[in-house]
Amino acid sequence: MASRWWVGVVAAGLTLLATSTPAYAATIYPGALLERSVGGGGFVATYAPQPNLAAAQVNGYGWVSYGVSATSTSDAWAVGAYLDRLGTEHAATEHFTSTWQNVSNSAAPPSSLLSGVAAVATDDVWAVGQRVATVSGQRLNRTLIEHWNGISWSVVASQDAISGSGADVLSAVAAHGANDVWTAGETCTLGTPETCSTLFEHWDGTQWMIVPSSHAAPLATNGHLCDDTTRCPYSVAISVVSDTDVWAVYGGIASFVMHWDGTSWTSVGGAVPSGYEINGLWAAAANDIWAVGDSLLDQRNPTLFEHWDGNTWTVVPGPIPAHTRVWLLGVSGSATNDVYAVGAYRTCNSCNGAHTWAEHWDGSSWSVVVAQNPTTIAGYPLDNYLDGISVVVGGAFAAGNETVETG
Repeated sequence: MASRWWVGVVAAGLTLLATSTPAYAATIYPGALLERSVGGGGFVATYAPQPNLAAAQVNGYGWVSYGVSATSTSDAWAVGAYLDRLGTEHAATEHFTSTWQNVSNSAAPPSSLLSGVAAVATDDVWAVGQRVATVSGQRLNRTLIEHWNGISWSVVASQDAISGSGADVLSAVAAHGANDVWTAGETCTLGTPETCSTLFEHWDGTQWMIVPSSHAAPLATNGHLCDDTTRCPYSVAISVVSDTDVWAVYGGIASFVMHWDGTSWTSVGGAVPSGYEINGLWAAAANDIWAVGDSLLDQRNPTLFEHWDGNTWTVVPGPIPAHTRVWLLGVSGSATNDVYAVGAYRTCNSCNGAHTWAEHWDGSSWSVVVAQNPTTIAGYPLDNYLDGISVVVGGAFAAGNETVETG
């Protein structure tokens, strides 16, 4: 299993920048600054306010960002969750115009979080995640879908695949238009281990409906669709080309890719080379799709870039990092020659602190992009990573988090 560093995440925020495309941060840490790039060649730190600063100061837990989506360089959303003073989790939303600002989300019930967001227009934004419901005396996860109409957030009725003991969660959302929105997650039955399978829902402009799929979790993942329980169910990506061409990836040690052809969801073979995992996917067109990931070995191994040309998946060479370990966790683009992949790296197996990582595709090759990192808080080294990315013409927004290493 590929090693991870985000157990006990304490939120934070970083961003990245290419020399040609401005990029803006989408996450925060109590008292820390976000980074905003406006002209290429460097980063300027900017501050994003806490949804609940008093609670963060009491328990040291700021808000954690799980997703980001933009319609332009002056309109982006970041979603996630924060804890209140009593330790209850709440769905959180922040909006960028020229700075990041908290946006009230009182519609979301307590004990909820948002893990994915898709901005269709300034007055049409979808966010998905999970809430806790009491079923026969048990507190169980159920799906949560919210919509921004340009004025406020509201909960929109979603469906759950399971009605009794078990859990349903939504992890990622993507849109092709106002009447064609998809979300992906997993549905699980309780047991030892839990048994889980894919969960897809579709918005047709009127309602959300479950679309049948039948990909069960591999045995290697202890019943879940990704292997890292601290990341599940967030290692999911979905991208929509058209109403008959939708792609989804479930990341981790047993990564797999799914495709919707307008009639059914099916597994796609050949997308994951042996010894690698895929964590992110973005589709520009039916014959132009990128998937990114990394080696499962904790050694100096290359990252993974794969491209779909409409017929086959092909590994595309990228820079060989001069680091012990590099993870690619998300990918997005604005055009065939403007694609970003983000993640993190460590300089050695025994080193404290991970660092943000970014690469850019210019239409002919991948190259490393500078990504800035805070280094310590209160003397402790930091683990920094980026796992969400949204690219628009003239800019890119990245979402990630920061962990304080106290051990």
